[in-house]
Amino acid sequence: MRSYFFVLLFIPIICISQNIPKETNTIIVKGVNLKHIVESLEEKDFNVAYDGFSTISTIPKRISNHGIVFFTIKIKDSLAYMKGNFEGKEITPELFKNKESYGGHDLSGMFDYMNEIAKSFKGEISYSKQ
Repeated sequence: MRSYFFVLLFIPIICISQNIPKETNTIIVKGVNLKHIVESLEEKDFNVAYDGFSTISTIPKRISNHGIVFFTIKIKDSLAYMKGNFEGKEITPELFKNKESYGGHDLSGMFDYMNEIAKSFKGEISYSKQ
């Protein structure tokens, strides 16, 4: 009985990750505001810069035993368009797929990391290539 429960827990996670188009480079979060996005990023220990118009950028940050990451979020009509950069490359689901570096750490999970941060904005999420 327990094994069925365990399997059922992971089925939704597998289904969600398969719905993300391969070349996705932008996470769109609907129903957000500037203040909440800044607070969410700061809770994740990112320093934030705001251009005064519609763009939030995080200051590049070294992730423990990984590389340097930063995010850019453009806000328009309560939609946030989030893109990321890791080790000088645009973050996509395929970035560093099946590649290990920095002491054997898996680097292919950077899109999942960006997605986790986008989910902390508490809005409806969709994906796009822009």
